Amino acid sequence: MSDKYMNQLIKKFETNFDIEYNKQLGGINFDFVGEFNQRSIKYMVLKAAEVYAFKSYEYVFYKDIDYKFEALDVSKIKSIIEDNVNDIIKMDSEHMASVITFILSSTESPNMEAENAIKKFKFYKSFSFGFKGWVNVKLIFINSNTNKVITNKFAKGNEKFFAS
Repeated sequence: MSDKYMNQLIKKFETNFDIEYNKQLGGINFDFVGEFNQRSIKYMVLKAAEVYAFKSYEYVFYKDIDYKFEALDVSKIKSIIEDNVNDIIKMDSEHMASVITFILSSTESPNMEAENAIKKFKFYKSFSFGFKGWVNVKLIFINSNTNKVITNKFAKGNEKFFAS
């Protein structure tokens, strides 16, 4: 069931994201990683006369887990992000915003403590007081049997996308 779900998810992402399979981050092997980037520019008369430009990125990490997800796993994810955020984010002079999305899929629902930890999860980091951009993290857990989606506050509103 989870392979089927993963393939459906890849189809949703592959039109806008560059997908790589079996990538490691912080010692964890993710089934796939997606990367999206957008460059917005303001120019005067000619495109060569740029007034300013900024880039937005989104990174998606997907992992199918075959064990009961617990609150301790949320802490592990946070420490992986803290340890690797500078390796994930592509910083340059035009960087404005990045979103990192962790999607965890399982056939088992997490226990209540883990569900609460997912809902309370928050990660935000600004670079040079926000002048060089910032990063936010979405944490999404999906029970692939029931299509139940649990998210943190930053990922609210994305449930419908991930439920089908």
